[in-house]
Amino acid sequence: MKKQLLLIGTMAVMLVSCNTQPAVNETCYNPTEVVSKADSLIDDTIWVSGTAKHVCCCSKKKLMLGDETDSTAAPLRVLAGGEIDTFSKSLVGEHVKIQGILRLNKITKESLESQLATLDSIIAATPKVEVKEEKGKNEGEKKGCNGGGTEKKRQGIAEKIQWLTDNNKEFIADYYLEAVKFSDCCKQKTETAETAEKKSCCSEK
Repeated sequence: MKKQLLLIGTMAVMLVSCNTQPAVNETCYNPTEVVSKADSLIDDTIWVSGTAKHVCCCSKKKLMLGDETDSTAAPLRVLAGGEIDTFSKSLVGEHVKIQGILRLNKITKESLESQLATLDSIIAATPKVEVKEEKGKNEGEKKGCNGGGTEKKRQGIAEKIQWLTDNNKEFIADYYLEAVKFSDCCKQKTETAETAEKKSCCSEK
């Protein structure tokens, strides 16, 4: 009898745990607040709102969310996930409210040195060719989606390694939001008081 009661109790606990979803923090943060409170929000499901500053041109799976009240603050990186497969380029410049899970990626000196070695191998194996600037309809447009090429990436990694060394730090805290979904009722942003024209922050044009 005791074994049967224990089995029933165990099954009940399993059913409850399977149906329990992580609690959502209903407070809506801006990107600056997220970074300042990051250590207490890691792995929490939260709401974040701001202005979409950039959408990755290749995969469209990364969005940079800027602070609407502080234009000098560094944007928060948001990665597509959950109900969001990709981000529309039309979101750039729009007010966006996203639910997501705050994650922490610890960038260590060892991982950076490994990346640097890989890039050095790529650079050494790449033939030196003269690159001619193309003219015409694409003139003035940025080419590629690698943020400036291998050399620029190498410089950025080297600077991070130097920063860790100079500041005697074990890692660089890289916070990002793993997206879950857009707000069900996105904030409508008034463009002008005269016309009261409004635009959805989540329109997938």
